[in-house]
Amino acid sequence: MTNSFRHIPDARIGSRLRYLAKRRTIRLTSEGIRFLLFTIAIGVAAINTGNNLFYLLLAMMLSLVVISGLLSEQCLRRLDFHRHVPDLILANDPTTVTLSVTNRNTWLPSFSLKLLDVAAGQDLDRGLFVDHLPPQRSVLLSYPILATARGRLRLECVRAETLFPFGLFLKRALYQVPAEIRVGRQ
Repeated sequence: MTNSFRHIPDARIGSRLRYLAKRRTIRLTSEGIRFLLFTIAIGVAAINTGNNLFYLLLAMMLSLVVISGLLSEQCLRRLDFHRHVPDLILANDPTTVTLSVTNRNTWLPSFSLKLLDVAAGQDLDRGLFVDHLPPQRSVLLSYPILATARGRLRLECVRAETLFPFGLFLKRALYQVPAEIRVGRQ
């Protein structure tokens, strides 16, 4: 009798996981730590007492953790960013940059997105926040920048982060949106 199962190479799966690991990070918030410690305490109480209500409560709490991870991931998936920058700006003269955010999901909206510029490996908080981005919709955000020296100003990426839905985790995603602005003398 021959084995009809084939071995599927894990190279594709591994490369996809490495790609996501570079682009996605997750961090527990202080509320998330307290919630997980309380969940562990409920689990210990359920095992020690054998009470079905404790097991039910433990299952509900664990499902909230899973739902929180899945919903926050859906908020960050299928987002498209386009940055519109001027070709030339003057040193010490503020100018405006616009950032277009599009939700490419067909039926899921994105909630509570905080957007940060990444330049020279540093996150720059420009105060950009999107409360609600419906599916198949875009929003245009603008913010001022100020270059203090002549040369080239390089903006590498946009980092999006969300605490949605329960604030247990801070989920972050990195999107490549490179832009280069020439800075001239005033």
